[in-house]
Amino acid sequence: MLNADQIKVRFIDELLKSYNLEIIASEVSFFQGYRKADLVCMKDRKTIAFEVKSDRDKVYRINDQLKDYKDTFQFCYLLTTKDQYKKIVNTVPYKVGVIIINDDQKFVTVKQAIENKRLSKHSLVSSINNNKINKVIKTSKHSTINDKRKYLEEHSTLDNLNDYFIETLKLKYMSKFKKFLNDRGQITTLTDLYYLQSI
Repeated sequence: MLNADQIKVRFIDELLKSYNLEIIASEVSFFQGYRKADLVCMKDRKTIAFEVKSDRDKVYRINDQLKDYKDTFQFCYLLTTKDQYKKIVNTVPYKVGVIIINDDQKFVTVKQAIENKRLSKHSLVSSINNNKINKVIKTSKHSTINDKRKYLEEHSTLDNLNDYFIETLKLKYMSKFKKFLNDRGQITTLTDLYYLQSI
């Protein structure tokens, strides 16, 4: 029985074979650190997030987790096993895609994700790092980072906020992803996975 990290490393190999990605990142903190996405990748400046559920994982919070994913990332997938999917098949949101790992450890896309075009401004602005916030909001009348976030949320377009979030991800993970690619062997190992995390 594979755990979530073992599923992740196998899926990363699948991604690298199939797509030319700008970044892959693991355990991505968002919504001011209240949430972590198991796996995030970026292609053509589109964010794609994966919530990974192995047979060892509990699924009672899946709806809340996927809602926050949908508020923040343009495409969202549930990456899980056949048994776990049976338990939650009727609760997976419409736009969330589903990928199943079979008993022979092959990945099967059960449902393609549909782009989330109405992301949450609040979730995006809560996921942009402080340095980026400070660069965008330079006026002295907004003294605290929370004031700056609130101002940015109220006065920025959704597209701009998503661009700031994408820049945050690139700044945080692009060099880690390049190091991972340089050091990785023929297949991704559990040790390689730590290169893709932010410290």
